[in-house]
Amino acid sequence: MTAAMEAFNGVPTLAGPTSFSPGLHINVERPMAVLDVQDGKLVWIEDRTPEKLTFATS
Repeated sequence: MTAAMEAFNGVPTLAGPTSFSPGLHINVERPMAVLDVQDGKLVWIEDRTPEKLTFATS
């Protein structure tokens, strides 16, 4: 599955064009929903798009 996902380069999906790479397994160019659990149910709080990416190094 990893190899198939890493082959994505601008693949059209319902969420828009999607790309992955060996070093990045999440799309960071489109908004993501911030959710909270309230009374056992997911509640939408807001959408956020990353402004700056930093990666941990080992």
